[in-house]
Amino acid sequence: MASRAIKKVTVVGASGTIGAPIVKALLANEAFNVSAISRPDSSATFPSGVEVRKADYTSHAALVEALKGQDAVICGLNDNAFGIQYNIIEAAIEAGVIRFIPSEWGSIDIKAPVPELEESVAERFKIIEFLDQKARDAKANGTVFHWTAVNNGVFFDWSLHAAFLDITLPPTKTATLWDQGVNTFSAANLSTVASVVISILTTAERETRDRLVYIEEFATSQAEVLSALEKLSGEKWTVEHTTAQEQLAAAKKEFGEGEFWAAWHRWAKTGLFSGEPGTHFDQAKLDNELLGVKKGSLEDSVAKILKGETI
Repeated sequence: MASRAIKKVTVVGASGTIGAPIVKALLANEAFNVSAISRPDSSATFPSGVEVRKADYTSHAALVEALKGQDAVICGLNDNAFGIQYNIIEAAIEAGVIRFIPSEWGSIDIKAPVPELEESVAERFKIIEFLDQKARDAKANGTVFHWTAVNNGVFFDWSLHAAFLDITLPPTKTATLWDQGVNTFSAANLSTVASVVISILTTAERETRDRLVYIEEFATSQAEVLSALEKLSGEKWTVEHTTAQEQLAAAKKEFGEGEFWAAWHRWAKTGLFSGEPGTHFDQAKLDNELLGVKKGSLEDSVAKILKGETI
């Protein structure tokens, strides 16, 4: 069965970290009719041009109704909402959606650094397996359903603004380097990831069906980011040092005290800063050319962030 052109796109988590840049890119393209699903009690606001549809994420019937007539669904929900994706996928298929982009942003290949994180990491693969089975079922039934997941490394501009790299911007200017901060990881800015979504829905629609895609704007390390900040600002940062083992011990304490998400963030950083496979993408795997991603410059991104410019 031939696939129809993708025109009507719904974003779930449209006001979030990756959802908002995707909505902005979709609206700028002008080829799409853009909708957002929002919880009934949500106070989130959206740009002009976005049709807002209210639905309880736990209600199959409400989700099906909200997704009727849509061609593609993009999930930008955060890690707290992984389980909800199953509800959205089932509803999307029943509503006739033909493309689904799950909330698998980052790197699916980073291994869990501790047993407590294994379930969370495994859940990412389960979502992919679930989607792949649904695509096979659709083919067998003579219908159309495809998925694409995006591996982009760390959201670089967000990670600096949110101090996720354990480096703060002026005026605070502090850095905590893990194991000297020398291990490299792949990165892309939010606007680049959003542009990749546009490519998946348009020029690379067929080539990206039912698979993971990998993109990298640049690879860097904590030490390189710190060096770029000090060079471009002409100022010095207050630097402290830690080790993965120290951070794992702190996470264990937090976990034991019931502070799961505080521990989760330490575990996530342990994986990111580890230098293990999956942190810095195999360059042979990159889909940059297919998806129109040009290799960027760490210093260019840092300079814009320091100036308060949008990347």
